[in-house]
Amino acid sequence: MKRKYCTVFFYMHYILYCLSCFLEKILLSCVIFSVFRMLLFLFGEVGVAGRFGSPPETGFS
Repeated sequence: MKRKYCTVFFYMHYILYCLSCFLEKILLSCVIFSVFRMLLFLFGEVGVAGRFGSPPETGFS
């Protein structure tokens, strides 16, 4: 009987370990994607402003 509980515990531990690895990969990819998107936004803003400068003054209000 004790061996059965050990086997069940082992399988539960293995399933939880797999789930935690899976969730960790999903969360890590989400974090990497959001950081990449933020960097792209920041460098895009700096690149556009640095390349073209400020828009010309038209005199219209």
